[in-house]
Amino acid sequence: MWFFNTNNPKLSLAENELPTKQQKGALNPVFGDIPKNYYSLNAKEEEVFKFNNTIIKIPVNAFTNKKGDVVTGEVEISYREFHNPIDFFVAGIPMIYDSAGVEYHFESAGMFEIYGYQNGEPVNLVKPIEVKLASLHQGDYFNLYKLDTLSGEWTYLSKDTSV
Repeated sequence: MWFFNTNNPKLSLAENELPTKQQKGALNPVFGDIPKNYYSLNAKEEEVFKFNNTIIKIPVNAFTNKKGDVVTGEVEISYREFHNPIDFFVAGIPMIYDSAGVEYHFESAGMFEIYGYQNGEPVNLVKPIEVKLASLHQGDYFNLYKLDTLSGEWTYLSKDTSV
């Protein structure tokens, strides 16, 4: 997931841009869904973008296409944030994870979803992006996870802090 600084939000992506398999995967929206925001960026430039109070920094050459080639030119991004249990519920985000055979319920300081596309085809992130997600919760007991939207499984990435 990625972001950048642009003054021209772009609405050219289809409202429901995820592949069909992914649409029927782990995310099962209830009562509609959380709206997405659309942006454009130049893949050959470092881009910094602000969404509300969240700052996203995307490095140069951060994306490849399905052939593994570095993406050049314009990349379209869809981005949205989730900040409370109502957001998680409405978006259909699974809030249960397994650790050593024991199920737990997440306590979240916030989440985001970001997808990149070029000419309607998904791009792959090959360099880390920096996301300073604005949160309403403080604490040094949060962890960073990634959701596999096909399987619904969460993967632990690292320790995190919310400020």
